[in-house]
Amino acid sequence: MAMNIQLPDPDPLQTPLQGLSRQSLGPLCKLAILDGFWSESDPSFDHTSLPLDTYFEHFEQQCRLALHNWERHDVSSLKLSHLVDLAQMIQGHCQEVSGEIIDLTVRLLLMIQTGGFRQALTPGQVSLVWADGPLLESLAAYFNHHIVLKDSVELDRTFTARNIERIGGIRIVWTSNLIDHLRMRDDRSVALFHHAAYLHYQKDCCDIYPEGLIQETINTLSLLLPIDKRDTKNWFLKKQMELHLDNEAARCRPLTADERKIDKFKFWRGRLVILKQAFDDAKPRTFRQAWLDRRNPTQWYNFWIAGLFLIGFTILLGIIQCIEGALQVYKAYQPT
Repeated sequence: MAMNIQLPDPDPLQTPLQGLSRQSLGPLCKLAILDGFWSESDPSFDHTSLPLDTYFEHFEQQCRLALHNWERHDVSSLKLSHLVDLAQMIQGHCQEVSGEIIDLTVRLLLMIQTGGFRQALTPGQVSLVWADGPLLESLAAYFNHHIVLKDSVELDRTFTARNIERIGGIRIVWTSNLIDHLRMRDDRSVALFHHAAYLHYQKDCCDIYPEGLIQETINTLSLLLPIDKRDTKNWFLKKQMELHLDNEAARCRPLTADERKIDKFKFWRGRLVILKQAFDDAKPRTFRQAWLDRRNPTQWYNFWIAGLFLIGFTILLGIIQCIEGALQVYKAYQPT
């Protein structure tokens, strides 16, 4: 049973919520709560015909139950003012905004689009559905849902973002929505999450994401934006300057041969398989794409040797026809 000791009230709403596990609310705390919850701060409230003693007993009981449920977590920074702020948001004109404030906080914390704030989505983006339960469970359910495709592909060194766009004709759409990463929006575009600095920071300080997701996401950037390929680095630098992308995206450490295997990817495997298959199936549609396409060196050399032979043969036929035409003209004017 809680001791009937009153909390000090120099700044009532700055009272730590943890204090209620040992003490009861003092008069000034109660006044501040009434004022914050219902704008009722009449100093004589405890002398009226409607005393709120039982309400504050309920208030303290609920807070203690919550603190007991949170005993494994550090909530030392939680104050009465936080409850009052939330209560004010839930009331009146703020009621419709309160849920969106939580969604906004998630978007800022995790760089994942969620909630019904449609203006936050750009065309083609997806949003995390978080209707109830802990956010961690919703994230785990979302990413585990996508671990379904078991097809195997070879992630060779030609599989880079530059080649995907320049050779495969698949447009790279840079995104700030993590759950959009590597998702093909149609046959001709794919989203790529470029905030590598954020990912490195989250890898060391955040445990909300499913275990291994952040490092695997960094590895996909190493795969598609390899730091040891100068042509890809130069290509990305132009994109970075034009679109204000995170320049750390092309500075992730190179992957080893073993790390490049598709079996090393769990969360992004399905999307990588789909993207690689689309890249492999893409046929050059211009001479420039055909010239850049070195995915199959033997086929590339045979194509261009045959092309050069055809061009040379066409030129030779043209020359022969010109000579024949000249001879015919000459015979017409100089008959034998």
